[in-house]
Amino acid sequence: MTQEIKMIFVKKYWLVLIILLSACANSFSQNKKVDSVYRRLQVEKIDTSIIKSHIYLCYTFNKLELFDSAYFHGQLANTLSVAKKYDKGYINSLRRIGDLFFDRSEFDSSIYYHKKALLKVNDKTNVVYFDLVNILGNSYFYIGDYINAYDYFSRYLQQAEISGNDKQKAKGNSNVGVILKEQKKYDEALLYFNKTIQIGISINDFKTQFVGYSNKGNIYNEKAKLKNNKYLNQLAIDNYIKAQQVISKIEDGDYRNPIMLYANMGNVYADLNQYDKAIEYFSEAIMLVKENEFFPQAALIYNNLTGIYLDLNDLKMAEKYLKEANDYSIKSQSSDDLAQSYQNYARYYELKGDFANAFKSYKLYKSYNDSTFNTENTERLKELQLKIEFEKKESIKQAEQDKKDAVAQEEKNKQRIVILAISIVLFLVVILAFFIFNGLKKQRLANKIISEQKEEVHKQKSIIEEHQKEMVDSINYAKKIQYALLAQEDLLKKNLSSYFILFNPKDIVSGDFYWAAEHNDKFYLACCDSTGHGVPGAFMSLLNMGFLSEAIKEKNIEHPHEIFNYVRLRLINSISSEEQKDGMDGIIICIDKKSNEITYAAANNEPILISNNQVIELPKDKMPVGKGERMESFKLQSLSLQEGDVLYLYTDGYADQFGGPKGKKFKYKQLNDLLLANSKKSMNDQSNLLVNEFDKWKGNLEQVDDVCVIGIRI
Repeated sequence: MTQEIKMIFVKKYWLVLIILLSACANSFSQNKKVDSVYRRLQVEKIDTSIIKSHIYLCYTFNKLELFDSAYFHGQLANTLSVAKKYDKGYINSLRRIGDLFFDRSEFDSSIYYHKKALLKVNDKTNVVYFDLVNILGNSYFYIGDYINAYDYFSRYLQQAEISGNDKQKAKGNSNVGVILKEQKKYDEALLYFNKTIQIGISINDFKTQFVGYSNKGNIYNEKAKLKNNKYLNQLAIDNYIKAQQVISKIEDGDYRNPIMLYANMGNVYADLNQYDKAIEYFSEAIMLVKENEFFPQAALIYNNLTGIYLDLNDLKMAEKYLKEANDYSIKSQSSDDLAQSYQNYARYYELKGDFANAFKSYKLYKSYNDSTFNTENTERLKELQLKIEFEKKESIKQAEQDKKDAVAQEEKNKQRIVILAISIVLFLVVILAFFIFNGLKKQRLANKIISEQKEEVHKQKSIIEEHQKEMVDSINYAKKIQYALLAQEDLLKKNLSSYFILFNPKDIVSGDFYWAAEHNDKFYLACCDSTGHGVPGAFMSLLNMGFLSEAIKEKNIEHPHEIFNYVRLRLINSISSEEQKDGMDGIIICIDKKSNEITYAAANNEPILISNNQVIELPKDKMPVGKGERMESFKLQSLSLQEGDVLYLYTDGYADQFGGPKGKKFKYKQLNDLLLANSKKSMNDQSNLLVNEFDKWKGNLEQVDDVCVIGIRI
């Protein structure tokens, strides 16, 4: 390339970059809305090749480990793809952003972006579909969520069988085998790994063969531990040797393969009490981990090496690796890794004679070990496995609920009239929106003609703004109706001495709601999250509020758990189907004014109590108010409160908000810590602090869900 050509390229690139940065800034300042026809004309001048360039830069900077630069180009490509309505660019930009977080072992954010990308992929034969499903399965596997990992891996295998691609079938069989291994279904897992090896040999694919032999070795290694059988140990070594023989023929340079191979061989020799060989292989694995900064398996390797030195009673060397093992276990987010780490700590302290710390470590080990696989998870994995067994059909049926009350056609109370009214309004909004957006589509075609006719552009802009105003006015009317049904301030002040309510819908209307009622000297307060948000969520909230009112005021149901049981039945009988399971999560409390007794029922969302400067997560039922996998009766819970205690009720919107410097979820722990830090302040100050922190965390990102937080001081 000549100097002249280079200069032309540089000038052109910087000109394009300035335009793109300007477009990006405008996009964020207008909250991702196209505010005029003129701006749409500018966006249309952007060539898709520019978007592809930013996606490539995101990929390249990631390989160079320049996260901030990679993230910038990925987000810029995504913003331009949305403006350009370029689906391929939208999918690939989200995919690359997700890869950024996956490579940094930040699997929560990786899952968020890869899921968003997958929702846009319509062609299941496309390689992008397979890549996204595979990486989602791996992400869930690394955090120890084997249920979701199995779900995505089974999807992968099913589609691979349909497409007939041998490499994809090999990978699918291998991934399913790994999950079965974690479930300790060793013989079933071996069948999948043997299929992997057979495919690898038939297509002369050394990497596929390596994966199959390595996993078979892992199976025999674990079976040997269970049965204390040296023959099984030897079978493991034989398969690892076969894996070692083909690894030199793999040309992709993937450092993860030898890392895991060395780690696995270290495990076998450790089981055979050949500690020198075991330490040699583990040390080789650690060297490769540090050289390549590959952290997902680092916790496992360090934990195993620590275990060897504990077996040797070498406390000095064990202590050297203990902290690193624990740090990597925390970073991996895996319950398995954390369980092994705290088990090693318990052994270390016991050998030192520090039985108090040994007991603490053992309790931590037990909590993480119990969370890895329980009976519920095992049954769920069995259910998911049926997806890939084509000769069988799912046989899981839910017992039909006996209908306690027939739908009362004659009951036309105030709640049903209001629901009917909002239904009509919402229907008109949908029809209006259809015609508006259909008109916008036709206008986009006409915009090519009016590029030099500024007066006409302004005229079209006015028309659009008028239509938008009509739509917004309709939705605002629906908002007035919804807000009229929320708990009124005079009712709350009458029954609560000190409280705050933070209510921040994602859209104009909300699926979250707070509701209150008085009946028979009892005060009821509910904080709930209906299925969906925006207009559909608002409709569900109206149904739910109507059923709550019906249960208390018409059916004279007094106890919170029976109220939820009734509302669930009404929802199932009214709107639920096999494919549609609408309802709500939430909490309802009851204050008996005569006895001052406080009781509650909780569906998926638990109340939070701050007492004596401690956060207490109160019990909940892990099922929704609506059709779900569990259909048991809700439990009645009672509260014993002291003066100065603060009770908090909230939905999932605040904790699930993405933001901060790395675009991650706020999460429940951080929310509870925030509530604890501010619990001594006035209720009004608490509400303002929550709003400010939420806005600060969210930054320029969109709000992902409705937010509702209620605080009550005793």
